[in-house]
Amino acid sequence: MVLGNPKIVGPISELTTPNGIRVQGQTTGYTVAIYDYGSPPTLVGKDQVRGSDVRIPINLGVGLHAGMRLYAMQEGDGDSSVMPTGDNLETVQPGPTDPRHLNAVSFQSQVYQCALYIWTTGGYPGATVEVSAGGNVLGSAPILEGFARIELNQGIPRVSNAFLTQVVPSLGFRGNSLIASASPIPLVQGAPLPPPKVQLPLRGCDATLKLSEVYEGARVTIKRASGLVETVGLGVSSSEVILTEPLKTRDRIQVSQSVWEKCERPSDISEPFPVEKADPVEPPVIFSPLCAGSQLIMLKGLRGNSLVTLINETQTIKGLQTPPDVTEWGFPIPPLIPGTISATQEICGITSLPSASLPVSKHSEHIDPPSIEYPLYGCARNVTIQGAHPGGSIRVYAVTTNGEFAITGLIFVEHSQLVVSVFPWLQPEWKGLRVFQWACKDTAVESGLFSPIIPKARLLAPVLREPVYQGDRFVNVDGTVPGAHVELFVVDKEGSRIFAGDTDASQISPTSIGIDARVTLKEGERVQARQILCANSDGAGSEISNTQDIQPAYQPRPFYIVGHNPNKLDEARDVLSAGANAIEPDISAWKVIGEPDVLVVSHSGSDILEPNAPRPITLINYLIGLRQVAADFPNLSLIYFDCKPTTATPDHGYEILMAVRKYLTFDTPIPFIISVSSLDQSKIFDRIRDILGPREGLMVDEENDAGSVATTFDNLGVGNRCFGNGSTAQHPILVPNLRYSIEWACALRAGFGTLKAVYEWTANDRGRWVEFIRIGVDGMITDHPDDLYREVQTESLFSPIRMGTREDNPFNQPNSQYTVICRTGDVRMGGTDSRVTFTINGSSGSVSRQINTFLNGRMETGETNFVTFHSPDLGEVSSITITKDNGGNGPDWFLDWIGVHSFRYGVHKTANYGSWIVDGPSYEISF
Repeated sequence: MVLGNPKIVGPISELTTPNGIRVQGQTTGYTVAIYDYGSPPTLVGKDQVRGSDVRIPINLGVGLHAGMRLYAMQEGDGDSSVMPTGDNLETVQPGPTDPRHLNAVSFQSQVYQCALYIWTTGGYPGATVEVSAGGNVLGSAPILEGFARIELNQGIPRVSNAFLTQVVPSLGFRGNSLIASASPIPLVQGAPLPPPKVQLPLRGCDATLKLSEVYEGARVTIKRASGLVETVGLGVSSSEVILTEPLKTRDRIQVSQSVWEKCERPSDISEPFPVEKADPVEPPVIFSPLCAGSQLIMLKGLRGNSLVTLINETQTIKGLQTPPDVTEWGFPIPPLIPGTISATQEICGITSLPSASLPVSKHSEHIDPPSIEYPLYGCARNVTIQGAHPGGSIRVYAVTTNGEFAITGLIFVEHSQLVVSVFPWLQPEWKGLRVFQWACKDTAVESGLFSPIIPKARLLAPVLREPVYQGDRFVNVDGTVPGAHVELFVVDKEGSRIFAGDTDASQISPTSIGIDARVTLKEGERVQARQILCANSDGAGSEISNTQDIQPAYQPRPFYIVGHNPNKLDEARDVLSAGANAIEPDISAWKVIGEPDVLVVSHSGSDILEPNAPRPITLINYLIGLRQVAADFPNLSLIYFDCKPTTATPDHGYEILMAVRKYLTFDTPIPFIISVSSLDQSKIFDRIRDILGPREGLMVDEENDAGSVATTFDNLGVGNRCFGNGSTAQHPILVPNLRYSIEWACALRAGFGTLKAVYEWTANDRGRWVEFIRIGVDGMITDHPDDLYREVQTESLFSPIRMGTREDNPFNQPNSQYTVICRTGDVRMGGTDSRVTFTINGSSGSVSRQINTFLNGRMETGETNFVTFHSPDLGEVSSITITKDNGGNGPDWFLDWIGVHSFRYGVHKTANYGSWIVDGPSYEISF
């Protein structure tokens, strides 16, 4: 049996020596040794570890020197790891020789008045960061692995700015200072600090506590009923606290947060939260693909501190322990061999079932090196890699006059295109960058030099183009510089600027900023964004965007009439002339002898064609022609690319996305959806799922299980996720699952935000049009756009809809909705055929909707049903009233439970009922 190797956490410089070297992934109680690679290797440090994330002290008289190449091994229980082969080692970078070489440093998050802690990002590995205010140094800490955690000797005074300065005392170096204006805590003066929110459930043997809504710089106190009390300083709003001891089943936990005592902010303590049992322990999931020779394996679904075992036909690898605060982790291992591999994890003595076995493909001898996207700017915090080999691993290196050193850790490659964070941030004095790739072997393929690094980007103000609505949880920002840090602020009615969220911009992903959990966007306030590069007093800085007013969420929702199969440009013109504001062309892949597959606009694929055989219009030519159609028909507001099974490969998905961007939307910003019919075809999304722009979405359009579609997109990390379902048959008896699936999807969109849009096809019947509009679909595909257009005009008198325009973003709508979810009891004759009226009651009003339960699939015995309401904010929801007309063959109804949910308004309430609703007055159920 062989043990895996601990992972050395970089970057490491000559200045790191006093702080030791951080290692992760080793087993508690084992002995870890760090060596400098050579012949023979030199022992740098050795220790018996007390956890899976620790520091190994450096031996006296050794020290760290530029160019050292480090690796780690562990031994325990009679087993040991093996010495790594190849060149995948952690390189020590030189120390600075001039104060100008001290890389830019920045505050990691918002700086609040009265803060007791400051967290920083950036800077030189091993240097020291000082925080000062009012002329006094309040605290300092070393920069370790890209961050510093600084405990202050007093809080930041209310009237002071905070100054951040990087120093190297041993060399007498002081860098330039960064100034931050400390913000007031956004609470009424003197109001108590609410406790942080605790992510549940808590389980026995959990090594961490996940907290949110922490005020940056607060001291958090964690009390256990068993008597243990611990405090920790947190510098970010959402944090995972590593506990001094794992949680114990049946214990209870309370949390509170506090700031500098002179600020007179009393602390509220949370209710007690129970610690549940540790099991079940689910099997981990191994990332694919895998190839022989790889020395890194990535797993997800991990429990902190779990012991992981890898098993293949000829080898068992143990000694792998998940760091306490992660659920995904890449373990360094001996080279994989062909065959299959599976994994288990163990915690609290409970071992999971084995994971699904995955194949390990044979070694591939020739693999081209990946590339780095231009432009590259000084102080950029990330770089974009193209052409990486899935299943391999990469590192990015800085090339300097003193040698090369890694500015990223070892990164598992899941997709050929990826964005990676770098530390130190890019520096103009470097010669450039290289990327090294270990793809199925232990020696790297090395790229060429990517240079130059531009000293100062021309920072223009970012742009807020899209409407921002009351209650939005994300805001899209355009015009950002790759690698820049982007911040969002709310400007309240008094003109104060409140920090609302931040992110780093990249080359390929949209800049979308999540709203801080403590901030609610309110009608009448405004938002602004700014982007930052370096942000030091030496010149580079930030630019403020335009101001966008926050609009009311409750307004008519955009609706899309989608012309069915306009696979010729003239057909697209015809449906747009008839009243459609969207089109649904089909994309197929045709095989041609001696050529790559050709993407064409056609409902079906083909047999193998001769090179000169007739074929439908190619996708590229269709898109070129569609630009002119879009110019002639400004009502074209959405394109729904219906991708047939022949296109369902990762490469075709990428080809389609790039073609649409290159030939159509580069100057015609029409939103579009790339759709397949089933989850079995979702491989088409693999290369594009994490690079979508804010007006680009993905959809599965012929599955009955809306929940599975939403979960699949969630697992893929897709934000702009859509659901569709339909049938050419028009009678509901012939398609019994259609209406239910659409009701379910609308509930997921309205209640939980797990879907962004819902579409139905192919609707050619008036009754079906009216029914699905009232259910809440965002659009319908039809062969009769003229008739549906007239119906929409009529229905808009009764339902709050309007025709969508090109200015609308179908993936960023206010969705000012509530959904009622109710379950009919599994008792004899428990269902009802009455017309049932639901009324949601809140502190600011009420909203009602009547449902005809005579229709098949509604309020049947043992079934769960969904009813969606378009409504303004009702305030604090207190109850729901149910009345029925007592009609139909079975008017009585056994209601098991009922809930009201709204993603927009943050409502999630459920009440058990467990009784009959019979003849008589209304029934009011309180929450």
